Amino acid sequence: MSEFFSSEEFRQKLLKGSIEKLGEPTAEQLRKWSEEALRMGAATPSKKDQVIRLEIPGVVFPGIKIIPTSIMGTKLILPSLVKRLVSPYAEHQFVEIGSELRAEGPKQLVNLFHRMVGSNQKDDSEGGGSRDASSSTSTHLFSRVVVEPASNGKGDIIFMNHAKLEIEIKFPSLLLRLIPFSTKRIEKMNSSILQKAFEKDVPEALEGYRKEYMRWVAE
Repeated sequence: MSEFFSSEEFRQKLLKGSIEKLGEPTAEQLRKWSEEALRMGAATPSKKDQVIRLEIPGVVFPGIKIIPTSIMGTKLILPSLVKRLVSPYAEHQFVEIGSELRAEGPKQLVNLFHRMVGSNQKDDSEGGGSRDASSSTSTHLFSRVVVEPASNGKGDIIFMNHAKLEIEIKFPSLLLRLIPFSTKRIEKMNSSILQKAFEKDVPEALEGYRKEYMRWVAE
C-alpha cells in the first residue's frame, strides 16, 4: 500500500485539473505552509515535501467563468515514519499555500468581479475580459486522502477524502450597494456552487484512484 501511495502518477488521479510540479518548497512557501498546517490541523511540512500548481476547471456564474489556480503543498505520510499513527496505511495530505483567480467573460462583468474581490490589476483585454486577481479573497484548504477499513467485516478497505475549506471574501461597502443581492444570498450561492463542485469532483477522483489501485494490485 505504501508503494502505491508513493507513486506521483497515481497521486495525480486525486487532483482534478492541470498540474504543474514546482519541486521542493521555497523558504516563503515553507513558512506559509507551516502556518496553514497549524491552522487547519495538517502535519508539519518539511523541505523534502513537494509543491505543485493546480488549475482546476472553472466555476461558471451567470455570464462569467471563474478559474481558480492553487499552489498546493503535498505531503506523503508513511506509517513507518510517523509515531503513534492510528492507521497502518499511508496517507496523502494537500494544503493550499497560495491561490489566484482568473475571470473570463464580458469585460464589464470581469471588471466588476475583480473589484468585488479587491483586484488592482489592469485589464489588458479589449473585447472580452480575462484577468488574474491579486485579491482580498482568502482561501484555506486542507485535504487528506486516507485508507479506512470497510464495515463489511471482510477485511476490505475504502479510500476516504476528508476535506476542510474556508473562504473569506471582503466586499467594499460601496460595491455592496451596487450588487442586486444581499451578502447572505451571495454566500448561499457560493456555498451551493462549491458544494456541487465537491460532490462531483471528489467522488470521481477517488473512483479513478480506486481503479488505479485495483490495476496495481492485479499486476
